[in-house]
Amino acid sequence: MTGAQGPSGPQGPQGAQGALSGVHVVSSDEPATGFQSVSCPTGEVATGGGYITNGTVNVDAPLVDGDTPVGWQANFFGTEPGLVYVICAPAAP
Repeated sequence: MTGAQGPSGPQGPQGAQGALSGVHVVSSDEPATGFQSVSCPTGEVATGGGYITNGTVNVDAPLVDGDTPVGWQANFFGTEPGLVYVICAPAAP
């Protein structure tokens, strides 16, 4: 046998701000062939990246400064142009 439900408790405190706050995408300005790179603004780190093309790519990798990922790079091999993008987030304090 189950008794009646008790009253609701008080509301809890506000939780911490989510870890994904401030995340945004930076991309190259115009499609182009050859090597392209994009960087995150100062004080931010790259969390991922990639490219968009109908052609062939022979480089697709993060740009690093020491051990810190700061951008993304790709090389569009052939005649089809492409765009490079990087996902940026604020660096940990």
